[in-house]
Amino acid sequence: MNIDHIRFRGYSKDWGWRYGHFAIFDGCPSIWDDGHQYEVDFESVGQYTGLRDLKGMAIYSGDILEISGTYKPGTYVVVWDHFRVAWWGRNIKFDERENIHEDDHFQLLNDGFQDRRRKVIGNLYEQKHRIEVEYSGWNKEKIERIRFI
Repeated sequence: MNIDHIRFRGYSKDWGWRYGHFAIFDGCPSIWDDGHQYEVDFESVGQYTGLRDLKGMAIYSGDILEISGTYKPGTYVVVWDHFRVAWWGRNIKFDERENIHEDDHFQLLNDGFQDRRRKVIGNLYEQKHRIEVEYSGWNKEKIERIRFI
């Protein structure tokens, strides 16, 4: 991945979704696009993974993916795993009674390495009224559990 592929998105109340470089300027999270600064909601910021879904849509952290195929089909959210240093899909639980396993996620790889179909069906920011997320870590960087409410 070259520097042109390192980009972010964030939601601006005034301008909608903006795509470009991310910075915090004077305490305000911002996306810089075509020389313009757009203040965005920090919770909406997601980094481009370098991957695309089956329709060619760019996949960002925080996106919700519907995965089909023979291995671990289901609904996943895209997260960065600091320990494994890679993008992962974390299963969204539909029911609190479902078992929580260490194996409720998988590494997102280039299509050439995986036999599964993935489709972006939303993102955590736009679906926050339907999804409960439990975080851990001093800066909430690790997602412990995700489920639909």
